[in-house]
Amino acid sequence: MKEDFAKEYKKSTFSPAFIFLSPSQKKAMKAIYAFARAADDIADNPNENKKEEKLDALRQKIKACYDGEPEPGLFSDIKEAALKYDIPQGEFQAIIDGVSMDLSGFSCEDFEQLKTYMDKVAVAPGILTLRICGLGEKPQYLAENLGYAVQLTNIIRDFYQDAKNNRFYIPNGEMEKFEISKEKIFDDSSRKKIDSLLIFQADRAEFFYSKAKEVLKKGYKGSFMPSVIYCLYFLLLKKMRAGNFDIINKVPKLNRLEKTEALVRSVFKAL
Repeated sequence: MKEDFAKEYKKSTFSPAFIFLSPSQKKAMKAIYAFARAADDIADNPNENKKEEKLDALRQKIKACYDGEPEPGLFSDIKEAALKYDIPQGEFQAIIDGVSMDLSGFSCEDFEQLKTYMDKVAVAPGILTLRICGLGEKPQYLAENLGYAVQLTNIIRDFYQDAKNNRFYIPNGEMEKFEISKEKIFDDSSRKKIDSLLIFQADRAEFFYSKAKEVLKKGYKGSFMPSVIYCLYFLLLKKMRAGNFDIINKVPKLNRLEKTEALVRSVFKAL
């Protein structure tokens, strides 16, 4: 698992955020990422059987990190991180709750319901990250706003891919407002309506980026990693907007130069 993880995280959008972490922080963050990746893989793999049972087994493995003897390897690393950085068990369990909501497709009626989902799959990992980074000031506020911004960016990026898997993270009420039928998402006639919907979501994401920026600009100790994540994903959102959300046949990614730009912006607080 560790070798697979090493390859996976290096390809991820936020891999530059690991650069200036201490060895202990990096080890803890890699364990958190590997755990989240394992939970995602169970939910997302179409060939995976007994998904609920396997997620329940994952819950028990996390529980053992706190009140038992964890499995060697990843879960021993999680226990070490939990003790060193005072990480609450509930955030791990929330991540499992979140991916469980994806098992039979996904839809929600309004933005409040979507926020409930994002609290589990985005805010909970954000709280884990901030604890490891040592950012004690306003962790919940920053985790919420940056988590919502990043997750909305991912929702925009993966809109068409998710639709193929019967996952519709944009609320039904908003789909109806823009006169978009789930059955006709891939019709050419829907393209302009979907572009308008994605612009609406991008504007919403930018609002949450602005709220996260208020905290990050203050330069609190431990804010470097969340600053890098902010710059990476905000740049990705800008790239999609500049490309008029031409994402139906490809999933947009940042190239090496763009990742370097985000890293430099983080170093100089040019958010």
